[in-house]
Amino acid sequence: MSRRRGVTRKGRSIPQTKQAGWQIGDRVRVQLGTGTPTVVPFEHTYGDVPEGSPLIFQASTGFLELSINMGNMKEALSAEIGAPVVLEKAP
Repeated sequence: MSRRRGVTRKGRSIPQTKQAGWQIGDRVRVQLGTGTPTVVPFEHTYGDVPEGSPLIFQASTGFLELSINMGNMKEALSAEIGAPVVLEKAP
């Protein structure tokens, strides 16, 4: 199931839905704008991945966040603010 939104100023991407139906440990295919798709894990917190690694997690707001532990996803993937985001469960 795809979720779309845009890249925020802080480099996090927040889908429009509060829950995508994924399980912790699932791998998620991510495409920001016209960039090359990448696959990242769906985890509980930043601490579940090594520093510099990407992840998707459910924030305290209830929204999903796409980010990098101690990094900036927007910069890492050269995404522009407002770029469309497509998230799909990876096979």
